Amino acid sequence: MILSKHFVFLHLPKTGGSFVRELCVHYAPAEWQCRLLDNHPTIRDIPHQYRDLPVFGFVRNPFDWYVSWYYYLKKRGDNAFFNQASDNGTKGFKETMLAAFEADIARLYGFDCQFSDSAYGCYMNYMFGNDLERLQLGKFERLRDDLHRIWSSMVELPANLESQIASFPKVNESQREQYRAYYDSELRAVIERKDRAVLDRFGYEF
Repeated sequence: MILSKHFVFLHLPKTGGSFVRELCVHYAPAEWQCRLLDNHPTIRDIPHQYRDLPVFGFVRNPFDWYVSWYYYLKKRGDNAFFNQASDNGTKGFKETMLAAFEADIARLYGFDCQFSDSAYGCYMNYMFGNDLERLQLGKFERLRDDLHRIWSSMVELPANLESQIASFPKVNESQREQYRAYYDSELRAVIERKDRAVLDRFGYEF
């Protein structure tokens, strides 16, 4: 989470939040009074004095998000849910995903996931809440353009920050194939069914 005088940023993992964080650390004006909070706090964790500010975040195509999630957590090796679903990283992507979808995600997060019961959809609900209309949500796939648009709607951007939005290098980019290479027809159908609400709401497809 990033708290500032002008906005609150909620960082849904694997959606470009580290890029936003680095820009704030190195290029945000002091006048913004940015505070960076670790461990991915949710909308319910926003301090009282910031709750009337605009809130924004980013979403990502679920098909791509799952691949990024798998390889990131496999590399880290410290996520209990992933370790259980993947048998401590020994299962491949498809086996891990099918196991993850069998879990009670809502119980795991202790949150009533009204928007979707998929792993991605429920985590998105957990992070952003069920009232998505109150947030400005950009897309990871057009991160730079959407970040510029969202920030510009909240505060005047200094020229050097505008320049860095366009040119700052990618952050935490994983080395893997394009996401479609990891899916067969069975797994694709499972995610199209489980994540239908997310796919339709944000215009995503395989």
